[in-house]
Amino acid sequence: MNQEQQIQMAYQTIKSAIFGHVVGDVLGVPVEFVKREKLEKCPVTDMLEFGTHNQPKGTWSDDTSMTLCTLDSLTKQNAIITEDIMSNFYQWLTAGKFTPFGRTFGVGRTTLKAIANYRKGKCYICSKEKENGNGSLMRILPILLYQHFHVRENISLEQEIEEIHTISALTHAHERSLVACGIYKFVAEELLHKLNKSSITKGLQNASSLYHNSPEYNSFSRLFSNNFSLTSRASRASIKSSGYIVDTLESAIWCLLEGKPKQLREILVL
Repeated sequence: MNQEQQIQMAYQTIKSAIFGHVVGDVLGVPVEFVKREKLEKCPVTDMLEFGTHNQPKGTWSDDTSMTLCTLDSLTKQNAIITEDIMSNFYQWLTAGKFTPFGRTFGVGRTTLKAIANYRKGKCYICSKEKENGNGSLMRILPILLYQHFHVRENISLEQEIEEIHTISALTHAHERSLVACGIYKFVAEELLHKLNKSSITKGLQNASSLYHNSPEYNSFSRLFSNNFSLTSRASRASIKSSGYIVDTLESAIWCLLEGKPKQLREILVL
């Protein structure tokens, strides 16, 4: 494969990942907070309108808007510049930039606080235990894609993990949030190399090795357990779909592991 073909393949992978993120968000917005039992009876099979947030069909949430903020900064700066990313977050929150209809909705309190602190020039960091919503996990994808595809000399894995932690800490700086974003990085990195379930397991093992001394290791003990991939539908009530970052990460990875190989490919690649 020549260099031009490699660039095209990288472009297509990045495009698929971002579009997949947006589509998943759009499908979920109308049914956010809806109970699982109701969704089992009335599953989402197409884009819906109104629903939870009373938004038109095709509306994405802050998950996508903040992802686009990050992607825009990486594209324009060709580097990870935290000040520029935060500036985009501020434009999104106050001016509706990176939203489908020029307005925001459903923004988490921790994210609001972090952006307000940034605007006021304060250095207070949102790092309390109660500030572990999924607000940084939902927008970290562009960073790991940048790390995977952008050629940088002499960049170690430790430095890449530190970048992931730094970008999480822009809004969510508690170590639990940092570790969750790091776990996501390891799993996604393996999937970018090879698209199968064993890659997910390998990513979790790599993350477990890195974070085994972290005080937050036990918060993710279920994910790091060899039995997590064996969690059945009968016991899936233990998989929670709340806004808590650990629940979000567990439910996303469980869905990937539970799906059939063909479904896995359909989920991960447009």
